[in-house]
Amino acid sequence: MKKLYIVFLIVISLLLVSCSTFTSNEENKIKNEPIKNPTEVTLVNDLIANRMKELDNFDYFENQINIGYIDQESLDELLETLKVSRRNVRTIEKLKIANIKLDISTKEALEKIQKLNPKGIKFAEPNFKRELDEPTISKNEMDTRAAGIGDDLTDYQWAINNKHLRAEEAWKIATGKGVIVSIMDGGSDSSHPDLSGQYADGFDSYHATLIPANTSVPYGDHGTHVSGIVAAKNDGKGITGLSPEASLMVAPVFVPGFVGDFYVANNVIWSVDNGAKILQNSWGGPGYSDTLKVGFDYALMNDAIVVVSTGNTHINENWGSPNSLPGIIGVGASDVNGKVSKFSSRGDSVSVVAPGVQILSTIPVGSPDVSTLYGPYAYWDGTSMASPYVSALAALLFEKHPDATAYQIRKLIESTADDKGNPGWDEDYGYGVINPVAALNAPLPSKKGSNYIITVTDSTGSVPLSGVYVTLKRVDGPSYYARTDSTGKVGFYQIDPDTYDVIIGGPDLLASSTLILRGEEQNSMTLEDKVISDGLTNESIKFKSTIEIKLNPPTATGNYSIDILNSNFGRILTKGFDSTTNITEKDIITPVFYIGVSSDNMPSLPAPFMTDDFETEDFSGFDWVTQGDGIPTVIEDPNDPTNHIVSFPDLDNEQESSIATVVTLDPATFGYKMSFDYKVSSEQDWDFFIVEVNGTTVFRDSGLVNWTTQTINLLAGENTIEFVYKKDQMVSSYEDTAWLDNVSISKIPDDYGDYAVTGDIIINGKTIPINHSLYNGPIIDEFDGIDAPYTIY
Repeated sequence: MKKLYIVFLIVISLLLVSCSTFTSNEENKIKNEPIKNPTEVTLVNDLIANRMKELDNFDYFENQINIGYIDQESLDELLETLKVSRRNVRTIEKLKIANIKLDISTKEALEKIQKLNPKGIKFAEPNFKRELDEPTISKNEMDTRAAGIGDDLTDYQWAINNKHLRAEEAWKIATGKGVIVSIMDGGSDSSHPDLSGQYADGFDSYHATLIPANTSVPYGDHGTHVSGIVAAKNDGKGITGLSPEASLMVAPVFVPGFVGDFYVANNVIWSVDNGAKILQNSWGGPGYSDTLKVGFDYALMNDAIVVVSTGNTHINENWGSPNSLPGIIGVGASDVNGKVSKFSSRGDSVSVVAPGVQILSTIPVGSPDVSTLYGPYAYWDGTSMASPYVSALAALLFEKHPDATAYQIRKLIESTADDKGNPGWDEDYGYGVINPVAALNAPLPSKKGSNYIITVTDSTGSVPLSGVYVTLKRVDGPSYYARTDSTGKVGFYQIDPDTYDVIIGGPDLLASSTLILRGEEQNSMTLEDKVISDGLTNESIKFKSTIEIKLNPPTATGNYSIDILNSNFGRILTKGFDSTTNITEKDIITPVFYIGVSSDNMPSLPAPFMTDDFETEDFSGFDWVTQGDGIPTVIEDPNDPTNHIVSFPDLDNEQESSIATVVTLDPATFGYKMSFDYKVSSEQDWDFFIVEVNGTTVFRDSGLVNWTTQTINLLAGENTIEFVYKKDQMVSSYEDTAWLDNVSISKIPDDYGDYAVTGDIIINGKTIPINHSLYNGPIIDEFDGIDAPYTIY
């Protein structure tokens, strides 16, 4: 037989999420229950895949991911890992963001990144799809009136009349002259008579093309309707925008479909760098986006104000993006009576409301909805119509206060709004209905806005924690939400100086760069009554976990000790284990550790009753059936001519090869263990050696793995066992194959329960029951057949 080169494999990559679990009786013995079916076995790879199923709740561009990176070297290393050519990558160097087009699925790419945890990558996420806050076309009241093409239609614009926004009075102070509003929407029709001459240069980041001033851009009617509300000319013809002398910058994010978060961020950069002071957005959707946050943070840090409609869902929701990002102005819709509309979304994202019901504005001259009576205009309902009124008001205010911060402009708008609903801020109206005249007559706030940057680390302060959610909660104003990246940092820019409860929770099982195996390892803490002052505040938070290990020794005779091992299985603590032991976080000096038990009476499985060492030089031992795109063979071991092993063949892309057999096992109280030796030489996380039992994957491995012994559970009865080598569609690495030897099956002894370590491990106040037989190995966890580390902070 060959000499085994056994490497102690840390089987994080095969975490059995729900394998054999047993309950203990009063004597701490395991009840006589059979092991659970292997169909309940899941690998850690599959644990991550299960987390990826959360993405099914969102719409995103398949075969793409967005990456935040620290430096070019880090990005290049990731591209090499994912086998991506530079021609399939677009970057925003100023933001250190990349959009990567892939030959594999988005989920596959994110799985690989989470498992590898590459250095220098701040975040990885889908390139989400979002939607326009689609308006409703109102009943057109002008059909029964005397308005005609070329007539002055301002009498039909109730929103700007002297009973509501009082535009004429506001224009005595400012008209928006010299201020650029970026219309981040669909296209805009510069040939419309009300809009002609109102445009600055724009940019289409998706097609990487400049849009010269006063050039019409197609892509639907929505952007033109928004444009008219902001800056239609005041020339006695057609309609008039609230800031009629502002300039419109077209930066389309629907061309006609949504371009993706990456291209939105690119539009933000171009708009701000080319003079836009207001970014007008009437769109959004679910899915927290680091990409959008980094982009809009750039605008806020450069004192450009971000205006976003809150949506037309009518419900209270705080999960939309970008309307829920901190520092922006979220706008709901009000009607002619100053009441919030039925369709307007509620929640923390509502800063103010503005007219959004039966709003008359421009549509493209080529639109199929152009009226034969009065031309290219339409009445629409929606928060999409409300937010451009706020953008227009911001343009008026920036004309008067050109050096103001984004916060000061936002605060002028909020503090002078006509309070509606409950006194003060509320989730329906925000601070109320905008009042342009009051805002223009109010003094500029003395405070310039808070920029609160928080860094979350472990309890030592040395390990940054990514995927941690931070909430700034208050009762008399909107709360703010954001999430840390891999540096542990998150910024809240241009927010209210105020007193908050700072609530910190996580890490997110999906977003964290650290592989958190258990929900119990997540934690939360609150900094109550935190005063966040005007200006810059840097805060460092040490996230501290608690753990209490309360375990009972086996009832089988022996001298036992309990060990705390570091991530390399080095012993850092040993305690006698002849009675219930109690270990806490004070005894553990490493964030990732294993719990082990040692004894002078460690159990071992009986000699196998079925063995195939392939010394017959064929597949007759277990009546194996060879199959696949290539046929495995039994060869002489290159390192030991006296030994024979199974060698899987050289495969082409997307091929596989396997040996399979059916084994029928007699009834057994605790079932059986199958042991085998394997070796792999393949692309890490691309080409796999796989073991399947009854059609379910129970083990897989990849990369460079020297001869290693692995054990899995089998049930009594019929078991179909298959060993597979599977190659992906990409290039080859190393020898691109796997080898197998020494397959054996042993019955689990009846004293299996006598060697059970029982008790509880309590992490952050949440209990994990433990019932682990030492027949499954010396590493103690709630899973069977693997070594799962614990993580505390």
